[in-house]
Amino acid sequence: KFEFSQEAMQCAEDLQRAWSELCALLERWKGGDPGEKPQRTEMRTSLVTLDVAWAAFEKKYISELIAIEDQARKLIVQAVDSEKHLRDLEAKYGETEALLARSEYQAEQRRLVGSISYLNSVANFRRKGRDDLPADVLFDAVRTIQRCDLAEKNGQSTELSAAARTLCGDVVESFVAMRL
Repeated sequence: KFEFSQEAMQCAEDLQRAWSELCALLERWKGGDPGEKPQRTEMRTSLVTLDVAWAAFEKKYISELIAIEDQARKLIVQAVDSEKHLRDLEAKYGETEALLARSEYQAEQRRLVGSISYLNSVANFRRKGRDDLPADVLFDAVRTIQRCDLAEKNGQSTELSAAARTLCGDVVESFVAMRL
């Protein structure tokens, strides 16, 4: 979750206050009663206060926005790096059972799933962003599909195994779709 600091929020409040004070002075100005119109020094002081508040807010806001963008970019770069490393391993070893069993490949899949899960939780912090589904869900889905294949090959396929295959297939397809 990316949030602005308390200092940035205070700068925003100071800016709002300075703006409100200037608006109040301008209302007095257009009021019509010459005795109620603000003096030139009041207007000058209010404009200077607004200018200082605006500059302070803008400086803090922009610097924090840059930092937030940098943090967000790092999260995406991590996911892209994991994806690239997976593709390199797939190119080197081919997409085989042996590749799926390699600890290096599984570790990179864990990193990619972790990165994407974390990105999802950060991007959807007010809704259904989740980061509690580890790569083990993917690995279990692949193993379940393999067991279903074996059961089908041995003539032991059931409605339950068909349902498991469908559910696990959706998990694997989601992972594959994420990578495309």
